[in-house]
Amino acid sequence: MIEESFDIALDVHLLPYKLLKAGNLTCIYEAGNLRYIKCGSTEIVRMIYGAVRNESWDTIVPEITNEIVDAGDDGFYIGYIALYNFNGIQYSANFVIEGKADSSISITMHGLALSDFKKNRIGLCVLHPLKETKGKPATIVEPSGDVYTAAFPELVSPDQPFKEIQQMQWKPAEAMTAKLYFSGDIFETEDQRNWSDSSFKTYSTPQRIPFPVVVKKGDKMQQKIVLTVSGNSNPAVEKRPSTKIEVPTNTTSKIGYSMRLEQIALTGKQEKFFNENNVHHYRTELYLDRAGWPQQLEKDVAIVAELGARLELVLFFADKYDETFQLLLQEIKPVVQYIDSVLLLDKKHAVTPAGLMEKGYGLMKAAFPSIKIGYGTDAYFAALNRNRPGSLPHDFVSFSLMPQAHASDIRTIIENLESLPDIMQTIQSFTNKAIHVSPVSIGKRINPDAVLETDYVITERDVREDSVFANDWKRLSVMGLHAAASVTIMQ
Repeated sequence: MIEESFDIALDVHLLPYKLLKAGNLTCIYEAGNLRYIKCGSTEIVRMIYGAVRNESWDTIVPEITNEIVDAGDDGFYIGYIALYNFNGIQYSANFVIEGKADSSISITMHGLALSDFKKNRIGLCVLHPLKETKGKPATIVEPSGDVYTAAFPELVSPDQPFKEIQQMQWKPAEAMTAKLYFSGDIFETEDQRNWSDSSFKTYSTPQRIPFPVVVKKGDKMQQKIVLTVSGNSNPAVEKRPSTKIEVPTNTTSKIGYSMRLEQIALTGKQEKFFNENNVHHYRTELYLDRAGWPQQLEKDVAIVAELGARLELVLFFADKYDETFQLLLQEIKPVVQYIDSVLLLDKKHAVTPAGLMEKGYGLMKAAFPSIKIGYGTDAYFAALNRNRPGSLPHDFVSFSLMPQAHASDIRTIIENLESLPDIMQTIQSFTNKAIHVSPVSIGKRINPDAVLETDYVITERDVREDSVFANDWKRLSVMGLHAAASVTIMQ
């Protein structure tokens, strides 16, 4: 399996799976999804699955019932009912998955709304592996019958590389052809490396159609995807499918530390982390429209003074930039020697607004030339990639890393390490300034797509954060981010 490609401890729960065969294809069935569809040693598809996502882009994990798995030597049949129940959403979907001896696999989803709710997406999704697709052309057949050819991007694409898809054809390997047929909706493909996933995703409905959409009780949907593979296949079956991912083995990044927002003081374990890992800086977030932030800054200065570190300040403005900067400069002046960097953000914007960056950079560099001033986002790389700094003044760019944007299982979290070098190369293509990744956490710490401001910060901590696995994953993420000048770890 993919986890065997890493020097990583697995003291956490892995979902059980069943190895399946369809002609020359092998795959595994896990929790309702097909993963690692391969022809010989060539990975064709990373995963095919059904998704129900609400208006805040939360992915709802279903309860699987009435499951039937019938596996033969050259084919298989799987049927089950998925029940989605989350915060007022009640949805049922019947799935039928068939693998045949002609090296084809089909998956059908029949959905039925059991309540009224708002959705951003409901339907089938295909994940394409990076190694076998990057830079390779794909031929797309549109619903109109028009045909065009485009390539899976090498660098992380801020926009969808393929749109209006009814059929897709590409060559995963020499003399091998894979085809996907889609029905029930119009599909398109996005670059999931924007959210640190190690895949391209083909999904429905197109982003050009406004969302969220109100789903009414009784509404039905049906979608079907068929995969066929032909050509030179080397039909040898591996006992356990594996995917090799290469991660750099050294880094020169300065390592920082961040605790969760609800914490008010470092624990003994966290102080031990500082002492044992030569921590360079401590991240703190100040919301400048809230009372008490000067006192918070004073407490954070005391922490780094005691630990022999420096501060990484993440400043959230709201409005009244001029007035806020006057007070900010006064508060920073007596403690400037403890501050390494400042990331300027506006709580109402996905990335640093141009007006804030231009004003803030000039004021702060004039007053404190030793402090590095940054442009970026508190959210996923997608926000930075879609809103690049261009000619705006900046000393560094910054984004955060959370590997559970789309799925939370252990195999997905491990897979997503593969995307990190590509993210670094993409940033280096649009700026020659330093790269900060802050913070890195296994669990989702925020939901930048939350409809309600009160849901922006996720207070429920992932129980796996304290595992040996989590520590190893963070170690490997630092390796994958080796081009970054600074990486801040959240415990």
